[in-house]
This record gives sequence, C-alpha cells and structure tokens, in this order.
Amino acid sequence: MAENLPVNFTIPQEGSVTSYSYTDIANGLGYVSFYAMRTVYSSSGVNAYENMLSDQVRISEQKFVSGDNADVISFDASPFNVPKTIKGTALIEYNLALNKVFTGNAFAYAKFEVVKVSGVTETSLGYVLGYYCSSSDSGWTSQGQHISKISLTQTNFKIGDFLRLKITITGRTKGDMDDLAIFCDPTDSAQTSPATISTSRLKLDIPFKIDL
Repeated sequence: MAENLPVNFTIPQEGSVTSYSYTDIANGLGYVSFYAMRTVYSSSGVNAYENMLSDQVRISEQKFVSGDNADVISFDASPFNVPKTIKGTALIEYNLALNKVFTGNAFAYAKFEVVKVSGVTETSLGYVLGYYCSSSDSGWTSQGQHISKISLTQTNFKIGDFLRLKITITGRTKGDMDDLAIFCDPTDSAQTSPATISTSRLKLDIPFKIDL
C-alpha cells in the first residue's frame, strides 16, 4: 500500500547512485544533474583545456569560459554504459558576465542546446535562448544568475552514445570583441574574475525515463 512505501526509491546508475522521490516514480521520470567544468593538460609545453560534463561535483580547473559573436562552446559527458531514454523538460542554471569594449551598449545572449552524440552524428534534442545581457559600462559587468527550461524530444541513447551541452553565443560582430563569460565551477564558489559574483555553477538537469 502507498502508506508503506519509503520516502525515496534508490536506483543504481553507472558511476553514481541516484535517489528518486515518490513523485518521480509516479511520473516515470528522474532528473540527473550534470555539472559543467574544465580540465587541464599539457600540450607542447603550454596548458590546454577541455570542457566536460560530470554527474559529480568536482573542482574546475578554470572557473569560466567566454566567447563573442558566433562562438560555440561545448561540454561533453562520458559515454553511457547502459541504454537510456531522455524525456521531458531539462533545466539549465547559469551565471553570466558581459564585457563591453567599444562605444555603445554591449549585448549578448547564449543559446543552450542539448545534443545527442552517436559516433560522428549530432542530434539536437532541444534548446533555449538564455538571458539577454546588456551593459553600457566599460569592462566586465555581472549579469546575474538565471535558470531556463529546455523542452526535449524523447530520445533513446544506446551504449556508447553521450550527452553534449552546446552553447552558441550571439552578440555584436566578432571584431567588436564584446565577450560573454559563462561561469562553470561545480563547487559554486564566489568569483572576482572576470566579474564579482556570488555563485558560479553551470548545471544541467536532465529528465531520464525510469525503468521500473
């Protein structure tokens, strides 16, 4: 009977254990959080960086990524070890800063897109145009913390497929160099560079269909 059910159900996932509430079980969905971060390695005597998604909170090597008009920034998760089905609405939490270089107002926004990668094939599952940033102040200005919803196409992932968060920046022309910074520290620490902010997490919550 329902009154004898535990408050949470625990279902093992590869690399982690995820707990679902009774509401999740009733809806047949469970959200898994992926955190964006940057790793570092040495390449030809210089430090190089790689973007990744992880379902574990880890320390990011760099606390933000940035770009200007038409730049694309991607964060990749590890390939799935078991088949998965994505269904429902994803949530993206992010914190932004805008750099005004030239005269006139600076503006930029990011397109956050959830992508399935299977071999060399990319399939877009849904996207949202994030918070519209603007500033008339020279230098970096915090644009605050925001959350957006992404409606996803129900999609099956086979073993070896993986999830990608693709971010495309739109702003003034590339030569204007008005940059948009997107913070990506899973530990959610306060930052003073390139702008002073109190939170710095870039988190993607993905709804997976629960196999009961």
